[in-house]
Amino acid sequence: MVMHVIRTEPSLHQPMFYFLAMLALTDLCMELSTIHTVLGILWGFIEQISLDACIAQSYFIHGLSFMESSVLLAMSFDCYIAICNPFRYSSILTNDKIVKIGVAILCTRQPCYLHENELTGKKMNIFISIFYYTYGTLGFNMAVNVTHQHIASFFLVGIPGLENFHCWIGIPVCLLFVLTLLGNGIIIATIQLETSLHQPMYFFLCMLAVNDMCLASSAALKMLGIFWFDAHWIDFDACLTQMYFIHTLCIMESAILVTMAFDRFVAICIPLHYTSILTTSMVTKLGLVGLTRGVLMVLPCPLLIKRLPYYTKYIIHHAYCEHMAVVKLANANTLINRAYGISVALSVITVDLGLIATSYVKILQAVFRLSSQNARSKALGTCAGHVCTMLVSYTPALFSFLTHRIGKKVPPSVHIIVASMYLLVPSAVNPVVYGVKTKQIRDKVIDLFFIHKKLSEK
Repeated sequence: MVMHVIRTEPSLHQPMFYFLAMLALTDLCMELSTIHTVLGILWGFIEQISLDACIAQSYFIHGLSFMESSVLLAMSFDCYIAICNPFRYSSILTNDKIVKIGVAILCTRQPCYLHENELTGKKMNIFISIFYYTYGTLGFNMAVNVTHQHIASFFLVGIPGLENFHCWIGIPVCLLFVLTLLGNGIIIATIQLETSLHQPMYFFLCMLAVNDMCLASSAALKMLGIFWFDAHWIDFDACLTQMYFIHTLCIMESAILVTMAFDRFVAICIPLHYTSILTTSMVTKLGLVGLTRGVLMVLPCPLLIKRLPYYTKYIIHHAYCEHMAVVKLANANTLINRAYGISVALSVITVDLGLIATSYVKILQAVFRLSSQNARSKALGTCAGHVCTMLVSYTPALFSFLTHRIGKKVPPSVHIIVASMYLLVPSAVNPVVYGVKTKQIRDKVIDLFFIHKKLSEK
């Protein structure tokens, strides 16, 4: 970005900014020389490097370090001329001089690691190794020990201790899944068809409905396969895919609830600026931020699991592929996986609940300043659906998180049932809550599905 700004802005075509561009380019090359190898080692994609690639990496790192030191020296010289000889600044630091300084930095500050009698024999190998290092190890050296697990698939138990009742347990799971698809589908169709509902509050509700349908589909289909068709086996990559989507969609749902709380805060506390703040562009950006956060925060989880060896344990005592349940099966130290999983969960819960709590504190303060009781009731009524959704979503999530970490005496069947409820119940209840609590949606749904009654009354 710094290089682009300097390049496109003519007013910055001065020696000081040219040296800054050199420094930025050197720093960028330094990062590229190390970051992919470091990530490859930490995430398990690469554990070996050839001698020539190692020499090439060493050459780049130390050479760029010397170059950075030289650029800093040139920048100091630039400051000296600008302050001590300001009248001669433009005549001393001409473009030609700057180019010569840059070439001198590039050519004269490179380290040499080879003995003189080895230089001739190794010269071609250095250039070959530079090419190999750039294009071979940049792809994380996929040919060398990419994966360590020997287990190709996992066995999902379902609900431990209740295997004999799986057939009956599948009935409420199926009903919740159907209700999720039907209820959220009606909400989406109603908001899409009714132009009067094309407002930020209902756009966020539409996002929540889409997210709930995807979340329920990610978990319920496999659950029904286990409960009704004894389809317990799941491929290793399919398990990681299910785990990634479930946790990503859970984080996205939390982000949507935060944006809905922000929507209510703006509508109640600063109503005159509502339309100028929550424009269609802003609603889209908030949705993309929530999506990006979920995608990036969960992405390291399957990558970290891929580096773990799986030799003997393959039975997951769960109804779906949950992160910690999969990590526990690894035949290696899982400290990094467990620490990252807990840090993501805690950061999402604390940050999102903190933002929601802050919004509602401000909302309550604004509501209690209203003199009219009717105005208070109306303001709080617009928040009722959102509050119910938060209670339904966060209560089982917190219970599941705490019992999984510190609830040693909680039976596994209870934990798994609560964890499954966390995925299915909110998705099914949310459209019912908003359909009952939100008058505009309730009226529009009645208008869409019972038009013939209204026509007969007329």
